[in-house]
Amino acid sequence: MKIKLALPSDIENPKQELEAHQIQADSAYAIKKKDKEECTDAKRGPLQLRKVDSSGEKFIWHDVKWFRYSGENESGTIQFKTSIDSPEFENISFSRRGKANEP
Repeated sequence: MKIKLALPSDIENPKQELEAHQIQADSAYAIKKKDKEECTDAKRGPLQLRKVDSSGEKFIWHDVKWFRYSGENESGTIQFKTSIDSPEFENISFSRRGKANEP
């Protein structure tokens, strides 16, 4: 047997509750219209997707079993293993090349 608890509430029906959530959601976020230049600038960040690891082998995300990142490595470099039994990690660098991108 289920017992329905009576809770004190100002909201009498579900539609009022939905409207209350919509009002809170509208006031929580400010929408800013971006120019085309702002969108294209976001693509040119300090990292770039690579398809080849540091040893020259093709890098396939699906085959990776273990990722490791530490602050001791150079920025943008991630260590990974494709097999848990392999003794050492391999490296892949996602940082862009060139002087302009160095910190």
